[in-house]
Amino acid sequence: MANVDPITRLVQQCDPNEALLPADPRFVDFSAARGTHVLEIIERQLRRAGSKPERLLFAGHLGIGKSSLLKRLQAQLEGEEHASGKFVVVWVDTTKQLDPNDLDFPDLLVLLAAETQRRLKAAEVPGFTEPSVRLKSLWESCKGVLGSKVRLSEAEIDVPFGSLTLEIRNQPSARSALREAIENLATELTSAFNQLLQDANEAVRRQGGAGLVLIVDGLEKMSRRETPDGVNTHDRLFINRSTQLASIETNIIYTVPISLYYSPQCTVLEQAFGEFNAPVPMIKVRPGRTEEVSQKSIGMQCLWEMLSLRCKASDVEFTDVFPDDTVWPYLCEMSGGHPRHLLMLLRAAANQLDELPITKKAAEQAVRTYANSLLREIPDEFWDQLRNFDTPQEDILRDDVHQKMLYFLHVFEYQNGRPWYEVNPVIRTLERYLDV
Repeated sequence: MANVDPITRLVQQCDPNEALLPADPRFVDFSAARGTHVLEIIERQLRRAGSKPERLLFAGHLGIGKSSLLKRLQAQLEGEEHASGKFVVVWVDTTKQLDPNDLDFPDLLVLLAAETQRRLKAAEVPGFTEPSVRLKSLWESCKGVLGSKVRLSEAEIDVPFGSLTLEIRNQPSARSALREAIENLATELTSAFNQLLQDANEAVRRQGGAGLVLIVDGLEKMSRRETPDGVNTHDRLFINRSTQLASIETNIIYTVPISLYYSPQCTVLEQAFGEFNAPVPMIKVRPGRTEEVSQKSIGMQCLWEMLSLRCKASDVEFTDVFPDDTVWPYLCEMSGGHPRHLLMLLRAAANQLDELPITKKAAEQAVRTYANSLLREIPDEFWDQLRNFDTPQEDILRDDVHQKMLYFLHVFEYQNGRPWYEVNPVIRTLERYLDV
């Protein structure tokens, strides 16, 4: 790394798509700036659940750091000494094993079954070093139902349904046939899976542990598009299948798109899951509607710390990167308190230059480039509505347009006891926005 020039080292330490592991020294706790301590709340819920499982939804804007937070939660649940014992956590990354552009409950069900078996085997939970007899039997039935429609690999026969997950992802042309076969066995498969979870929870608790927690990450990254039957893909999985998602009988956390919290059908989720966890909000870089201007300093301090730690990891001095003390605040303000956007803007500015420091001109060019991409993507019917969020608003309409504004990061949600909403600050730089 020493032979790499400083600006390249900085860019490499600012990958906006990298989820930080719990021990990563670049991690910053943004809880105070966000106005909520979401991990503490979720851990309490799980610890206090006892034998009655908690089924939780974990929402927030794309790229806000949900995976990093959930990785820290996993470490806390697996590693903390607690009166209730340690959990065995099954981490399921749907983005790596399913197609986020076309995902439905059957795909998810077989993935959960496969990943739970793998984790129980790896954790050497007593009685689970071999696959469930019932799941093995169902695996044979599933292969029989499929017949010649698709060729399933035997490479992962020690983990029933593992190879089926791969086929669902890798063979779009056979996906309908695969889903039909799974649907025909869905009730039996869910029952067998729940029996596996019940037995595993009991085995973990006999060993002094707290039980199982499934963390299902990446579902909020599903593309949002209309299906041939007129239902968008988010509603197809989370609304139409909410009862099935909530039927998994163990502690489970699903990441979900923030827009679902503002769906007219949100009551369906409430009936299936009960209490909602508040979405992970943006980091406050401007005061809310009822706040004093000075209250923005906590958020700016946290973002300064984030940039400082990235510089430290790059082995460069912060003042060498930002000798002009107007540049880093400008980038933070233009990010709107969105960590991924801040890293994206920093990298885009750095890539305008051959060497440090990051200049104001390069920072402004990075913002312009992002602004131009927003100009191309924002539908015509959004502009009048976006102007309403130029100042902090305490509410947002529950319709399709406003759901899309939240999902596609045109409007940001913040929190200070109660939520408020503002337009993405980069949109404010566009002439079309100013001319509305």
